[in-house]
Amino acid sequence: MYIFVLFLSLLGLPGLSFAAENHQTLNLTGHWVGITALGIFIVAYLLVMAEEYIDLKKSKPVVIAAGVIWALVAWYYQTQEIQHVVEENFRHTLLEFAELMLFLLVAMTY
Repeated sequence: MYIFVLFLSLLGLPGLSFAAENHQTLNLTGHWVGITALGIFIVAYLLVMAEEYIDLKKSKPVVIAAGVIWALVAWYYQTQEIQHVVEENFRHTLLEFAELMLFLLVAMTY
């Protein structure tokens, strides 16, 4: 019984972290930017699956697709006159990656 209660409480933890963040975002699910980003992701994923046949390393299409998607979304945010949101989100994401990198560096050292 205790394990079941612990499991249910752990399922709710990610929701708490999303509620703690107060970021203004735009909904791009039905917009051409979101659909284009999804298309770029699918093409990159297909290239990763076809790695053996096209002799292309998996990292190349993934990194290029990620860069194009980031640039596309950043461009759209810049056109919406909410530049401060772009800066806040970029700083937040960069901080998350830096924290993860430093944690992995220490963990791999030991």
